[in-house]
Amino acid sequence: MGKIVTLWVAGEKNYEGEKFLRKISQEVSAPLSGSDAKDVQRLLRAFLGRDNAVGLAAPQIGISKRIIAFRNKGFDEDKLTPLKDSYELLINPRIISSNGETVPAMEGCLSCPEIQVEVMRHPKIKVHALNKFGKSYQAV
Repeated sequence: MGKIVTLWVAGEKNYEGEKFLRKISQEVSAPLSGSDAKDVQRLLRAFLGRDNAVGLAAPQIGISKRIIAFRNKGFDEDKLTPLKDSYELLINPRIISSNGETVPAMEGCLSCPEIQVEVMRHPKIKVHALNKFGKSYQAV
């Protein structure tokens, strides 16, 4: 499981972590290079090895690339129940449309432990991305 880059360590601000997390991540080219494929696998191992993660972005484990993984089923607000194929992996994701009125939800972040904030999200979005094999697709 990968170590999570956090904004503070032992109650002190983590300036290196903050600088890294605020840095603009690189796009991944298609087809995936060997190192990009390894980074995808590293993110998946880190994500799937955690039972407390609904989502994880590559910068959160020290990879400054536009890769994210998130659970899309098999969980409720109180408990994650990891299932095979219960997640999406997106490379270079771009929101191309959103539907519905935004709704509030409480969210946390592994890089900001012990903090939850209310965020507004659209109930449905459409995303264009590459999959873990570097093939273009759209996810809803």
